[in-house]
Order: sequence, then C-alpha cells, then structure tokens
Amino acid sequence: SHSAGPGADPQAVEGLAVAAALAGQGRFTVPVAAAFPLENAAAAHELSETGHARGKIVLTL
Repeated sequence: SHSAGPGADPQAVEGLAVAAALAGQGRFTVPVAAAFPLENAAAAHELSETGHARGKIVLTL
C-alpha cells in the first residue's frame, strides 16, 4: 500500500480524503476559532499555544 509520507497512517490518510470530499459537497464543516492574515502568523501561533482556541486557527493569504 502507498502512504502519503514516511510513517503516514493509511487510515488517517483515507479519513482525510473522505473529509475533503464531504467538505467539497458542503456536508462537512470545521469550526474556525480565528482567522489571521499571513503576516500575523506569530499571533496565530501564540493563540494555538494557549490551548484555548475552540476550533481551528486559519491563516489567510
């Protein structure tokens, strides 16, 4: 079997593909805690380090 990289878990890779397909259909959403422009990446990292973000932290380009 092929993997996405060294030590990649095939089930995790497959799960990611399923999640991406559902997201493409609008049937899967990920809670976003905060969005930061790329130049504020340091602030986004600081928020992630606190462990208080309820959702994903997104960098926008």
